[in-house]
Formats: sequence, structure tokens, C-alpha cells
Amino acid sequence: MTKLCLEIRGIPKAKQSFKYTKNGKKYRPKEVTEEQNSIRSQAAAQLKQSYPGFKPFTGPVAMQVVFRFPPLRGMSKRIREQISNNGLVPKTTKPDRGNLIKLLEDALEGVVYLNDSQVWKSTEMKIYGDTPGISIIMEGE
Repeated sequence: MTKLCLEIRGIPKAKQSFKYTKNGKKYRPKEVTEEQNSIRSQAAAQLKQSYPGFKPFTGPVAMQVVFRFPPLRGMSKRIREQISNNGLVPKTTKPDRGNLIKLLEDALEGVVYLNDSQVWKSTEMKIYGDTPGISIIMEGE
């Protein structure tokens, strides 16, 4: 079993469903593609630097993911201090966990594992944090 730790910078984004043109043709919004490419390139760079010679997992993969969002302007001083002291302040508004993890899993396909269907177990948290981003711990074969 190999264990990986990755840190993706930036405000986490959700995978939106397809949109349709006036002619009924479906397409993926540009922002979704750009976000997937950003995650993919950050993960590849970290793997190259921290895990030289890493080959994508071919067996089952387990993930623990923390999505960190910037604090809201209207948050109280007490809550902001809690966030600054690494206290867990849950984010219970959109985007939902399912759409966040879908974008992440799709972005890591071909970089960390061959296919996102290899992910057999996943735990996710959405919290507020001083540094927006995604922390990922993966174990795989």
C-alpha cells in the first residue's frame, strides 16, 4: 500500500452538469475544464517532486479529502479566530460534497489512478480555512 499526500491550491469548485446551447447541443462550461486542468497539473507536479517515479495506482484506492473555503465576510470574530487556530468550522452551504468530489476524482484520473472507478472508499469534509484549497490523503496499490 502506498500513501500519498497532495495539496491543491485555490477555492474548491464543483463539477456542474452539462449545459445546452439554443440548438440543444450539450457542452461542459469552460470553468469546469479549467479547474480540472489546474488540479491535474498541480497533482502531477507534486507527484513528480515528492514521489519520483510514481506510476498511477492500478488497484483499489481510498481517499480522505478536506475542501477548505475562505471565511465569509460576515463571520464573527470568534468564528474567525477559531478558523485561524485550525478549528473545524463546517461549511453547510453549496457547493455540495458530491459535485466537489466528482470534479476532483475526474481531474486525478490518469495522474494518480487509471480510472476513478478504482476509488472504493472516500471521506470528505467541507470547512472554512485561512488558506483555501483541497487536502488529499490517498492510499492505493
